[in-house]
Amino acid sequence: MPPAPPPENDAARVAVLRQYGIEPGVADEALDGVARAASRVLGVPMGLVTLVDQDAQGLPGAYGWGNGRITSREAAFCGHTILGGSVLEVGDALHDARFADNVLVTGAPHLRFYAGAPLVTPEGHKLGSVCGLDTRPGCLAPWQREVLEDLARTVIDILEGYRRQNALAARKQQTDRLTALGELSAGMAHEINNALQPLVGLTGVLKENAEPDSRMQRLLTTMESSALYARAVVRDVLAFARSDSEAVEAQDAPRVFDDAVTFVERLMPADLAIAREGFDAVRAEDEPPLVRVSYHGAVQVVQNLVRNAADAMGERGTVVVRLGRGELAETADAAARPAVTLTICDDAPAIDADTRRRMFDPFFTTKPVNKGSGLGLSTVLGLVRGWGGEITVESGAERGNCFTVTLPVAS
Repeated sequence: MPPAPPPENDAARVAVLRQYGIEPGVADEALDGVARAASRVLGVPMGLVTLVDQDAQGLPGAYGWGNGRITSREAAFCGHTILGGSVLEVGDALHDARFADNVLVTGAPHLRFYAGAPLVTPEGHKLGSVCGLDTRPGCLAPWQREVLEDLARTVIDILEGYRRQNALAARKQQTDRLTALGELSAGMAHEINNALQPLVGLTGVLKENAEPDSRMQRLLTTMESSALYARAVVRDVLAFARSDSEAVEAQDAPRVFDDAVTFVERLMPADLAIAREGFDAVRAEDEPPLVRVSYHGAVQVVQNLVRNAADAMGERGTVVVRLGRGELAETADAAARPAVTLTICDDAPAIDADTRRRMFDPFFTTKPVNKGSGLGLSTVLGLVRGWGGEITVESGAERGNCFTVTLPVAS
């Protein structure tokens, strides 16, 4: 029989699976313990914790299983388990059309009984299962199904711990990289800027003395344009290196971000509009929230995010800037805190997965040559994290991207 079809959201499911950092074939001591518990509770000789990857099924938790830590996805019973929302029980695989000719049934270990509870993430993705297996037919008692579901929730708790650790490690690595690069970039940018100043000035003087429409004037125009672009890149590098040299203080969130949007509106092309949402509601609260930011930094954040949205939309359409309330998630250093959210949404094509992974890296850009330095989002990330906040990105299935800046409310 054909293998289980992939879930409709399989690409998104696999992307979430990657965040836990467990590659197919890797063994995990904690998950081995859960597999052992599943075997004993179900009264079967084999217990597994499985993760169904794109092309294979990893077995990071195993007990009584002697067939390796990885199987093909086609052979995975759990490929069927992740299609449902409850325990999948197969009393006798030889009499089930889905599994009768499965290589794990017709060959070693000659499975007959299977019972698996899906591992469901907080987002609702089903990653694999906690399951028990036997070479003889069998069936579960109701209490065993309940315990199997409890074990599945335990596995998710373990995996969520891994995900938080991986996120913190990645954040620290990125912060360290940005800090080191900022220090290096600042020194280089100052030297380059000093060298560019006379080049820009002298080129302008020579242009004025050149014959109009002559080849010399065209060459000097090209030279001046290149020098001005180089100076703009240096300016971006210095902004990235400084991160936020202006004083950071408690500011009225609706006011500071409304002012920033008003400033940025003047810089946008005529065919692009900015729509505000939520500002009046937050402003109307008994005590409008304060956030610790710098005024110039707030303008930089809004300008970079709106400019990126405008570029992605071909400088036409409407960018929505939404202010609201939210919560900054708990971290290793702080409990969950009330927060202000600033969300910038566009109607551009959805950002692809590779770009999402790299978009905050310094000097990474998808824009044509001479159209961007690749430092805008890196600067935004540095500013937001310097203020104690976070930035996240969500994209629609085909169109629409929203960047959300979440900043803790200042007391």
